[in-house]
Amino acid sequence: MAQLIRTAIFRMKSSCNILVIFGNHCVNRVSSVEIPGYKKRTTEVDNKGHYTVFRDYYDNTHSLATRLQYDYYGNVTTMRGPNTTVHYSYDNYVHTYPTSITDTFGVSSQMQDYDFRFGIPRTIVDQAGSRMEYTLDYNGPENSDSSLKSDQRPKGMT
Repeated sequence: MAQLIRTAIFRMKSSCNILVIFGNHCVNRVSSVEIPGYKKRTTEVDNKGHYTVFRDYYDNTHSLATRLQYDYYGNVTTMRGPNTTVHYSYDNYVHTYPTSITDTFGVSSQMQDYDFRFGIPRTIVDQAGSRMEYTLDYNGPENSDSSLKSDQRPKGMT
């Protein structure tokens, strides 16, 4: 039995800004993308090449903005959207891996004891205090969940 496949073709318009940073380094960032009659998004970029604002238009003149703030190392520390704010904290050693994510309501998840070889936290604790622990070998993670009793774990999970 033959099936009918429908394909939509969108005409897209976009524009880019080229920022010169620190002399010889160029960063190319999209400043707007539009599918006429469907969706439009514009962005703002700071002098370090970080996106600082995303605007999603719901009609020709009105938009909802999401704003980003960064730390010294280039990590997103705060994301403020129309109805929510999320804060990120990072490790104090390599300043790369998130250790805490907190939302508008103060609900937080913690990532602890990173294995820097793989960039994976050995323990994740959610807002309810449930723990997900990872067992690592030389090839990376083998998943284990200490919050589940052995008879509640799916087959193959240790």
